[in-house]
Amino acid sequence: MGCQPEWKSEKEEQSYWNATVVDTAFKVLYQDKNPNRALPLYDSLLRSSNRTSLYVKATRLAMLANYNFFFTLDKAATSRYIDSALAVYSENNQQEHYPRSYVGLLIFGGEMAFQQANYTKSNEYFFLAKQLSDKYLDPCERSGFTYNAAMVSYRQQNYTQSAVYFKEAFASQATCPIQTGGIVLQQQEILSNIGLCLLRLKQYDSAALYFNKSLQMAEKYKDSLGVVAIEKIRGVYYGNMAKISVVQGKLQEAEQLFSKSIALNSRPGYEITDALSAQIQLAEVYQKLGQYPRMKVTLQAVRQGLDSLPNSDGEVNWRRLTASYYRDTNQPLEELRYFKLYNELNDSLVQNQKLLVQTDLAQQLKAKEQDLHITVLTKNNQLNRIYLLTAVLLTVMAAIILVLIYQNYRRSKKNVVTLSFLNNEISQQKTALEIANQEKDRILQVVAHDLRSPIGSTVYMADMVLMEEQDEKTTALLESIKSASHQALHLTNELLGIRSGEQSSTQKERINLALLVKDTIQQLNYKAAEKGQDIHLENDAENLMIKGFPDRINRLVGNLLENAIKFSPLQGKIIVRLDNQTNQAILSITDNGLGISK
Repeated sequence: MGCQPEWKSEKEEQSYWNATVVDTAFKVLYQDKNPNRALPLYDSLLRSSNRTSLYVKATRLAMLANYNFFFTLDKAATSRYIDSALAVYSENNQQEHYPRSYVGLLIFGGEMAFQQANYTKSNEYFFLAKQLSDKYLDPCERSGFTYNAAMVSYRQQNYTQSAVYFKEAFASQATCPIQTGGIVLQQQEILSNIGLCLLRLKQYDSAALYFNKSLQMAEKYKDSLGVVAIEKIRGVYYGNMAKISVVQGKLQEAEQLFSKSIALNSRPGYEITDALSAQIQLAEVYQKLGQYPRMKVTLQAVRQGLDSLPNSDGEVNWRRLTASYYRDTNQPLEELRYFKLYNELNDSLVQNQKLLVQTDLAQQLKAKEQDLHITVLTKNNQLNRIYLLTAVLLTVMAAIILVLIYQNYRRSKKNVVTLSFLNNEISQQKTALEIANQEKDRILQVVAHDLRSPIGSTVYMADMVLMEEQDEKTTALLESIKSASHQALHLTNELLGIRSGEQSSTQKERINLALLVKDTIQQLNYKAAEKGQDIHLENDAENLMIKGFPDRINRLVGNLLENAIKFSPLQGKIIVRLDNQTNQAILSITDNGLGISK
């Protein structure tokens, strides 16, 4: 299996693997609540695909992180698997190729580090997530980081910054192209969380406005969200509005709202943690109303809830209220016992909260960004120094080049004089050559012109003799003399630059190659006869027509035959063969001469 990228984008790759491997394996994990079947299924589906990538390797580790987070509640193991998944990308320097997956793991790892009070690591992970989100993710995708930053700031009691982050996350999610049910649920939760921030900031009217907006959004999409989700949201809404009633002194109204919230969310599968928080606050309302029997019953219900679902904040508030109950009901020994228990846990939580506040996420992110900015400026200064040195060197080099150019210019001026003298000499020699060439042409014209007359006379006399009856042998010889004389006359005309009554020598003609070769053989038979040689023509095509220059072909064949006669021994045999092969005329001349050595 190969690991080379086969997808155009990370989204395309995620879609492929989620559909073929990841979704199926995770579904089994959440059904079984253990990885005994999910992991082998994951590996089997991966092998069946006959492909692999860093994404599926990291996601397998992320699946084990999810198992420990949701089912074993082992935060340390969860963190280890998240760090291992991050290493799959970082060790291969592929963080920027998988920004969505890497940012998701950083946020998950930052949250786990936060829950383990490792705030330095948490802030480091959140900072890296912010850097990658700002660089590679669109606003919709960046909302995940902003939402988690808002939650961390809220727990650090930086409610103003938390509200800013929540509003930014809400605006980012509004840019998502498809408003799914999951996005709607988170948006209504964000509106509710903004209300909680404003409640902490004592902006009660604004808080109530955001609580109402949250419920209105949920009611708008209630058909797609379903009955259970809507009832959970209503339960949270009633609890939040009850908090406003408490600070406004409307205790009866707060009691009714808390009771409605608890009735909705205390059921299995609902928001049990929120219902537990509402019960604690309802017990405090009963204390303020002096309804201690109800306060006791409510605290007993809270105790049962904390035993099945431990919660440090809920535990410390239960101990505080229990001590207050025994104080108000004049039970000093019980009051002292629970007050001591409260102080032990509260001191630990206060110390942890101080440390948490000191590592304010917003300030840490700002400080890291400033450090990064300073580092960039430092590098820029170093580059500027390099650029300055380079500019100085270039300036020096330019000065040297100018000096060399000036020296070369002076030498060039001297060379110009020499070149001018040489050019004059060359011009004079050229003129002399042109005159000589013209004289040569004149001589050739005279010679060619003088040759035309005797050659023409030879042709005339051959014609005159042929007009009289002659024997066959004499007729053949006269025809050869006539043909040879015509060729000599044509060559003479070419020297003179004329071809009387013919087309330009650059234009091809249709030629009967068989007849042309026969004529050439007849013209040279006398030379062959002198050496007792026999020229034999083998011709399979009597009318072998080609396009070409007849005089040049005649000379070519003549030259080849003359060479064959010259270099063949006495009594030798010369074979001339003509063939027509696939629209090509093939002329071959074979002799038994020595040939040319290779």
